Amino acid sequence: MAPTRSASSTRFLITGVVLAGIVITIGLLVERRNEDEPASAMTERKTRAREVREVGASAPRQEAANVEARPTQLQLGARTPCDGAVRTEIELFNRGKTPATIGGWLVSSSALVVDAQPGFTLAPGEGCKVELRVSPWSYGHNEQRVEFRVQDSPSVRVEVSWDVQAAIWAKPSLIVRPSGIHPRRVVLERIAVDGAFLPEPFSVLSVHPLVAAVDEGAAIEAGVATLLVDFAAIDEIAQHAMKSDRAFTFGSAGRWKTLEILVRTDCGACPELHLLVRNN
Repeated sequence: MAPTRSASSTRFLITGVVLAGIVITIGLLVERRNEDEPASAMTERKTRAREVREVGASAPRQEAANVEARPTQLQLGARTPCDGAVRTEIELFNRGKTPATIGGWLVSSSALVVDAQPGFTLAPGEGCKVELRVSPWSYGHNEQRVEFRVQDSPSVRVEVSWDVQAAIWAKPSLIVRPSGIHPRRVVLERIAVDGAFLPEPFSVLSVHPLVAAVDEGAAIEAGVATLLVDFAAIDEIAQHAMKSDRAFTFGSAGRWKTLEILVRTDCGACPELHLLVRNN
């Protein structure tokens, strides 16, 4: 039996040598692969592994300012150009944890004016009153809006609605500066409650500020009066007007934007008529 045990030992020894050779060969191949791998690839692989470990461990994001308007809707009811512009207030409040800058705003109609200067900042927990001026020159039901632009945050919208009725109506109802140097012609008409023309005579008594005059060359017609608005005269007055003059609104560069003209008449239904003039 001795020869049999010697053959088994020999076969076991050969098998061990072969397995050891395979292990050594695999090790050499792996080592060579690592040596041949570019340093950049190794760095990238290690970086990816680190990024996987650091998921959710990034620096905390700065919370965006949360500005809200109070209220978000204003219903002004029935208005008339005989009473002039309606002045009301809203509050912009910063309920966030970081300062919020109101960079500007967009209005859907020239009848709605924000009486403020853009670029003001609200600290966390701070509120600010902002005046809105509504000029009732567009006849009938009006629904307009203003969107306040907040830097690095969603805009804030305020909706304003009102109904306009008038005893005297201006055509055009919004007096816009012409491209030339000639005065702008404005026709005033006496109208009934339903908006129909009413041939009832009336006269213009005065205009304030003195930037318009009655057109003496216009045809005389019952229920009609015609004005000529002089924009050069408005420019002259605006140069000396104080920013506190509530008849004017001014832009950030100091240039006048709108002017409310007061026209006094002998019409009992509308003794005072307020006209809105807009600069280009």
